[in-house]
Order: sequence, then C-alpha cells, then structure tokens
Amino acid sequence: MKRSGSIKHTQVTQHGFYYRPLFEKVIQNDATKAVFRKFCQTQFVEESLECLEEVEKVIKNFKEHEQLVTTLNEMCTSATPTPVDEPRSSMDLIVDDKDIAIHPEDSKSVTSPTLEKDGSFLGFLTGSHKNKEKIEISIAKLQKKIVEELNNFVGTFIKEDAPKQTNIDSYSRKQVCKQLLDIEKVYGTAQTPHTDDNTSNGSSGSITSTQLQTSKTLLPLIEEMQTHILNVECQLLLLLKTDVFPRFIRHPEWKTFVDENPKIAKTCLQEEDANLIAQLRYKKEHLERLYTTDHDLKFLDFVTEDQACYELASHDTTTGLSVYISKGNDFVDEKDIGNGGFSCLKAIGYLPIPAEAMFGVFLSERFNTALHPNMIFDKVDYLESDMNGGVKENGDKYYPYRLGRGHFDFKFPFGVRTTMNVVTNSYYKGRYFSISRGSLGGDYSHYLHTKDGKVKKTTRFCTLSFMCYTPISPTKCHFIHVTMLNPGGILSRLSSLLTKKMAADFGEQYHQNVVDAVSKIVKSDFEGIEKEYNSVVESYIAFLKYTNEKVEKSIQMPETFEAFKQKFNYLKEHCDKLEKLRPQQKKK
Repeated sequence: MKRSGSIKHTQVTQHGFYYRPLFEKVIQNDATKAVFRKFCQTQFVEESLECLEEVEKVIKNFKEHEQLVTTLNEMCTSATPTPVDEPRSSMDLIVDDKDIAIHPEDSKSVTSPTLEKDGSFLGFLTGSHKNKEKIEISIAKLQKKIVEELNNFVGTFIKEDAPKQTNIDSYSRKQVCKQLLDIEKVYGTAQTPHTDDNTSNGSSGSITSTQLQTSKTLLPLIEEMQTHILNVECQLLLLLKTDVFPRFIRHPEWKTFVDENPKIAKTCLQEEDANLIAQLRYKKEHLERLYTTDHDLKFLDFVTEDQACYELASHDTTTGLSVYISKGNDFVDEKDIGNGGFSCLKAIGYLPIPAEAMFGVFLSERFNTALHPNMIFDKVDYLESDMNGGVKENGDKYYPYRLGRGHFDFKFPFGVRTTMNVVTNSYYKGRYFSISRGSLGGDYSHYLHTKDGKVKKTTRFCTLSFMCYTPISPTKCHFIHVTMLNPGGILSRLSSLLTKKMAADFGEQYHQNVVDAVSKIVKSDFEGIEKEYNSVVESYIAFLKYTNEKVEKSIQMPETFEAFKQKFNYLKEHCDKLEKLRPQQKKK
C-alpha cells in the first residue's frame, strides 16, 4: 500500500480497487476516533460526538429491555413451551454483578402459563413461576437503570441549559424532555425489587404487585422514548457523517495520520471494485433513455452517500450548509457523451422546513422561479408520463416517471437553452427524493422556446439533478442536492468556471433563498402550487405502489392538496419566527 496516495478515492490500484474512509470504521477504532474527535473540537461539535457515544449505550439498554419484554410475553401467551437448546440473548442478560441471569437449564422447566384476570404477568403454574419472576425482576431492574441513564443523558446533552447541549432541533429536544418527565411521574417512588441472596430456599427474590404494575405502565413510555432517542441518533449521524466527516478526511490532521500510521488507517478504508463504480458513470446510452431505470436509483444512492470524490468549496457555520465541487468526469463519461464538460456541485445541510413540505413545493413554478431567476416556464404540461412502471421492449425495467422540459436564460450572448428531463419523485430508503435526469434522446422538435408569440429553436443543454430530503421533525429536515450541468455549445468548455460560480452562489444564497421561497408560499396559503403538488403526489403514490416501499404514518404525504394545506398550516407561525431570527443570523 502506498502511503497516502492509495486511499484517495480516485486512486485505482493495480488490482482494480479504490479506497475511501468509512465513518463507521473511523469511530470504531480508538486511534482514528481520537483524530476525528480532535477535528470535531475545532468545528465545535465535539459534544455531538460524545452525545452519539452515549446514545448508543442508551439504545443498547432499550434493545435489551425489548428482548426481555418479548420473552416474558411469549411465556405468558404460549400454551405449549418450546424446548430451548440454546439460551436467547435476552435470557442471558446481566444488568450488573448482582443481577439475576436466566440460565438455559431454568428455561427448560417452563410450563404452560396462565394470565391473571387483570392481565398481569402472574398466574404461572408452579413449575414456571420462578423463571417468570426472575424475568420480571430483571425487567424492573433494567428499567431502573434506563431511567437513571436517561436522567443523566438528558441532563448532560439535551436540556436547554445542559452543560454539553448538542445540536438537535428544538422540537426533538422538547419531545425527549417531555417524555422523560412522563416516565419519572410513573416511576416516582417505585423501588428496586428486594432480593435476598441469603434466603434459606435459595429464592432469587420477589417483586411486589406495586412494582409490577409500575413496570407494566413504564413499558409503552419507554417504547415511545426509544423512538425519540432514535430520532436524536439520526440527527447526530446526519451531522457527523454527512457534514463533518467529509471535511475531516480532507483535513491535514487526517492526512498526516494516514502518512504516519498507514496500517491503522487501512483498517478504516472501504475497498471497492473500481469497475462497479465505473458502471455507475452516466454514458450516452443512459442519457438517451426517456424513462427512469435501476441505474438512476443506484446512482442516486452513490452520488448522495459518497463524499470522497468532492472537494470542499465552502462551509457556512451559521446555516450549516456545506458546498462541494467535483470534476464532472468523475460521474459522467464526458468523452462517450461527446457534449463537452459537465460541472458538478453538491450541497449538504439542514432546512428549517419539514421534509414533506419541501417535497410538496420544490417542483412548483413559484418555488423554482424564486430559487432560479434564470429559469423560464412555458406553461406547458409534461411531454409524456407513465405512472405504472414495468418493462420496456428492450428488457429495461423502468419506474413511474414524467418527461418534461425546462428553459434557462444564460443571457447575452448565449441566450435561452433547453433541457429535456426524465423526472421521478417519491420516498425511498427513509427519505424523500427527486431524480431529474437530463435526456439526450427524443425528437429535437422538443427544443423550442416560445417568446412574444414567436417560436425559436434553442440550444440543447443537459442537467442531472438528485435531491433528497430526510425527515427530522415538524420544523426541520436534512437535505442533499447534487447537480451536474452541461450547458451545451461553447459554454460546455467553461464547465470548471461554471462550477466555481455555482458553488459561490450556493454558498452565499442557497439556504436563505430556499427558506424565503418556501415562506412566501406558506404565508400565501400555498397559492398557485396545486397543479404541481398533485403531480408530485401522483408520482409519489405510483412509485410506492410499484416498489412496495413503506412510509411511516407520521411523515406520509397527504394525498390531497387540501389535506396538505391543513397539515402544514402551522408553518405560517413558524415562518414568522424565522423572519424575526434572520437579522440575528446576519449579525453572526
């Protein structure tokens, strides 16, 4: 292995593989994690890394609790016991040295249980009562440990005045604190089950009916808290993995560590087949397809997740927006396509808008006109669409899609240029997404623009846009926006300059322009976007039906425009607060 060169993303080895650092491996290794922690300190996010470490401990206890409860429920509902050859992990749980573990030989004596009239976990036949009681005691003890750890965790990282208050949205912060209060009210004066190791009959102790009832009441509260904590974990991972980590692997501290510790660094690298990655690059045959394929979805995963191909162009500490640039040829085979150079830009950050609301407005003319002043709308419908999905005559599997066109005015002397794009919008792998992939196929008569009653043939340009909105809370989402642009004609020779200009525009204006555009739409009661919203929802539903993808109920898109307006009516007040905060943000 070469020292630092062989871990560069674009460096292909003689065996046909390239390497890239993986976040998960870096934070699992003590040496590399120490380097990452030092970088986090310089970015003022060390508390987020510490919080993530504590979250993992809390979630581990939640999972052990869930396993024990499942075991107990099975004992209470199963009429015929199943012989146990190997102990289940939940049966081997030991909270501390004095806790009682359930051993394999105990589980074999379980006999048919019966439930009391009040539905409690009592009423086992004599042979199984001892095993059931041990599990009940373990559950109660684990709940005590969970409550104590939650108090420490919330007091240290989550509360408003926490000494290491971490960077999560206010809604999630309030939900965690409220849930902890509810748990404490129930837990109240509940005491740890008394155990007496010196009892003459060797009994492991007993649990009182009051303690048992408290333990039962805590079950749904702990389950709901687990959901809130998982949401916190998601936010921490989005921050550290998609924002901080890409900047870390380009920092001199990491490069120095790699040079000095190549063997340790290599354990944190993902070895990937360069040939497989090369297959994801867009070629002419991909851009000539007038429908969305598996290739587009695979590319969506790759281009939004991978960071190593990009160079950091700017990072705004106020908004958290990071902008990256890359050579278009890393993702598009410019030689095969033959249209000149592509510029490539990637923006990552957060928006104070829920993901579903962003997904509902981002294709509207009002939103795009505000965000892209040079965009021109012809007031025409999509050229064609297929909301069923299926298999083409050539054997290609395709997804529900629409084929549309857009115009950009590049100003004198370049004029208006036209792009035809295949568009698919829906929910996939935990996030809302949009693929708008330029097409170089079809009838050239589509490349016409009408102005002042005159129809004019335009220059064809090609854009590939991949957008993802990950739900976080009713007032926040995480977004990734990847754009690759080939403006056509002589402008395609200036792709590197266009990339830098786009990066500068994104860094200075993108975040605030998005918030302003959405705020105006929200405060106008979503006026003028109904047609586009219905198109988005139709595509969303069609894709879910075709792929059997599931969406959590709380973040599902409303199927009607009126339901959408009603669901997000609260954003009017939220947007007013954002406007009041803006002067303070500018001062920062």
